[in-house]
Amino acid sequence: MQHSELYNQLFNFMLDIINCDDQAIASICTDNSELFYKDNHLIFMINGLYAHLMASKNSVDKISYLAFRHLLYSSDLNSRLAEKGYVVSVYSPSSDCCGKVDTTWYVLEPIGDS
Repeated sequence: MQHSELYNQLFNFMLDIINCDDQAIASICTDNSELFYKDNHLIFMINGLYAHLMASKNSVDKISYLAFRHLLYSSDLNSRLAEKGYVVSVYSPSSDCCGKVDTTWYVLEPIGDS
């Protein structure tokens, strides 16, 4: 898989959130309106997640947003998270009539939590 270092960074970030890592939670910028932590859940739009990872001082792979989105959708992220009892699912569908992924809210949550 291309950009495997970025994929690993994304997966590790989500593992840190799952494990309630204080540093990972604190790293979620309050000025990023497309990524936040609420009630022990990471809630995000893909662009917000992308911006957070690209702004991270540990970011290893600078790629375009479209490449990141492709990486996300072509990955085995949910199956790997499921091994930990978690999943990324739709939190709030896009208000756009076509259900665009760029305007949909997602949530990292325990399996069976929705």
